Amino acid sequence: MDGRLTRMQDARKTKAQLIDELNEMRQARVADDSSVTERQLAVERVRSAAMAMNAACDLRQVVAVLFGEIRRLGIDSPAASITFIDEPAKTVTRYGAFVDPDSLGHSRDEPGYTHTGRRSTMH
Repeated sequence: MDGRLTRMQDARKTKAQLIDELNEMRQARVADDSSVTERQLAVERVRSAAMAMNAACDLRQVVAVLFGEIRRLGIDSPAASITFIDEPAKTVTRYGAFVDPDSLGHSRDEPGYTHTGRRSTMH
């Protein structure tokens, strides 16, 4: 009789463990779906900023949005940039957004520097 009681208790315990595992898997799936949705929304916001461009200088806004979305997604990056390299002309044009440009060796007095709230951008 004790053996049957032990087996029944083991079966209940196993069933409870399986239910817990299933619930954990469901929660993980919901979290995955939500993070995919957040990434898709971030891409859409960056795309929208790019589509709203009227001139090359509007890339400052695009890179600021890109940087904000990167940070919002939990990526702890000190900067983001869009860089154009013109090899024949031997020029580089960079649009960047920074948490703290001083810590990255950029001066706030550089031409093209703009500070907007918590973000700084440069061209």
